[in-house]
Amino acid sequence: MDAYNDAVDIAENPEAAQPQDSLPKPDLQPGEKVFTVALFLVGVFFLIQSLMLWGRVEAPKISSAAALPLFCSGLWTILTFVIMIENLKKTTALSSLQGDAMAALKKGLAYAFPRSALVMLLAIVAYCVSLLLNASFYIVTPLFLWGSMCYLMRKDYVKNILWTALCMAFIFLVFRMLFGVILP
Repeated sequence: MDAYNDAVDIAENPEAAQPQDSLPKPDLQPGEKVFTVALFLVGVFFLIQSLMLWGRVEAPKISSAAALPLFCSGLWTILTFVIMIENLKKTTALSSLQGDAMAALKKGLAYAFPRSALVMLLAIVAYCVSLLLNASFYIVTPLFLWGSMCYLMRKDYVKNILWTALCMAFIFLVFRMLFGVILP
């Protein structure tokens, strides 16, 4: 019965469950404030684009094709602005580093881009550059797929070859044979 009473006490008073000497947990993860600002800027860009489209439309404007993009981008911009204002009041894990901008940037980037994400980002860039340099799609794509699967899973190298072959066969059959797309 004591466990039940303790659970009821904790449910009624959540502060009682936390040790008093623990640090307060931040409200937001590192990078959430910056991400909200980036979303706001993208929303403003699309709002400007939809306003330009709205200006080119003949009457009746409210039922035109420009009404939906204007509504969506306007709503996006307003809501992200409200979220930005609310986020100003909240703390992040980087709030303790307020004076040291470089340390906050390093900690935020380390959180946003762990090692595996950076390796995959570099692999994607290398894949795109090799395609731009006119490397064969049928050589570069299997190497990229197999290398990515081996790096991320770190086992079953033979099974990864089979999955790569299956993916390439699917890509070839669907895009080359069915849709007639000429692959680079």
